[in-house]
Amino acid sequence: MTLRLFASALAARDYFPLLRWMIFTGVTVFGFAIAWRYGLFQLMMTQDQTRISAFICILYAVISVHCLVAILAISREINTAHRVRERVVNGVDSYRIEGRRVLTDDGNPLPAGRITDYIGNLVVKAEKQGRERRLDQTLLLRGLADKLRSPMQFGAFAGDALLKLGLLGTIVGFI
Repeated sequence: MTLRLFASALAARDYFPLLRWMIFTGVTVFGFAIAWRYGLFQLMMTQDQTRISAFICILYAVISVHCLVAILAISREINTAHRVRERVVNGVDSYRIEGRRVLTDDGNPLPAGRITDYIGNLVVKAEKQGRERRLDQTLLLRGLADKLRSPMQFGAFAGDALLKLGLLGTIVGFI
């Protein structure tokens, strides 16, 4: 007997980034528990007079929670993008905008998400530009890419900052 948490294999695949985060965090917590058990963590804290190690550990925990929130948001966006794709591929001929919702020709709204916002922006741009001209999507695609990358930019900055703080602690320790 198998337990199925997601409706389809496609929906399960959408949460692979979350699974990877959980595996990495689990290994990290296991390593922390081993270091705590053998007294290495306490030794590190007593030997560190600058307390930069404690600051790095607290910052790492906060950044890990931020990464969890960002990965959950990305997984939801991937899931929404797959649902929108299914709707678009299955014979949608026209779109219209009502408020912030994008409705298809059958009157059903597309699932809310950044991809739906992008489609809505395309519809608005096509209506304002006119149907006879070729639709340039460059700026809209760049905007979508920036929205999708923005949570990850903080994570990359934070990882770099933690590395530099560790190097600073090493230099201070040598002095």
